[in-house]
Formats: sequence, C-alpha cells, structure tokens
Amino acid sequence: MNAEQAARLTERIKSSIDNLWELIVEAHDGQAWKALGYESWKGYVTKEFAMSESRSYQLIDKGKVVKALQAATDSTIVEVNEHQARRIKPRLQEVTEKIEAKVAEGVEPKEAIREVVDKLDEPVTEPLV
Repeated sequence: MNAEQAARLTERIKSSIDNLWELIVEAHDGQAWKALGYESWKGYVTKEFAMSESRSYQLIDKGKVVKALQAATDSTIVEVNEHQARRIKPRLQEVTEKIEAKVAEGVEPKEAIREVVDKLDEPVTEPLV
C-alpha cells in the first residue's frame, strides 16, 4: 500500500466512523435484533458489535440530534460531533427553533448551527442567541 492508498483508506475509515450512528439508528428503529432472533437490543449490540448498550444509545442520540438539525436547516450535511450532540440533546427543541430562525434570516446552515451550539456553553439562564 502506498501513501495515497493509505490516505484514501484512512478517509474511508473516518467517514464510516463518523456515520456509524446512521446504521445503528437504522438497526434500532428497524428492530434488527428481533429479526435475527435476539431477545434484546443489548444482546444484539453486545454480541454483533462488541458494543455496550450505553454506547449504542449514545450513537442513537447523536442520530436524533443530527436528524433534527438536518430538518431545521433543510440540509443533509450537518457536522456535529458526539460531544456537541450530548450538549444539544437536552435542549433539542430550543436549539432547533433558534437554528430555524437564523436560517430564515439568511444565515448559512453551518454557521447557524455553530452560533447556536456555541451559546450552549453559556449558563442555562442565558437565552440562546
């Protein structure tokens, strides 16, 4: 393998990791564990992926956040890491409403997300943007 091939492979791996939540959400929502004869979601993710149940739910939560932000921005490209998703989740409705308002004002979706998410670090007593 040369450096160019290694770089392409590395990018494919990063992309797969970044989008793992999509596959986990699909498996969860489609109840893949039942179709394969598992008694529980936990049993399925533990056996098939050597993943803890809590880790699978972190990915599912990220998926819920990303899907909500996609809907709020009318964009399929939403870059949110898991740390940001954990910060957004408890205030998801408020965050999406603020992002929708910014996009309606003409702010680019990526910038609208950044502005609103950056405000999450401020005390909860402060309104978002």
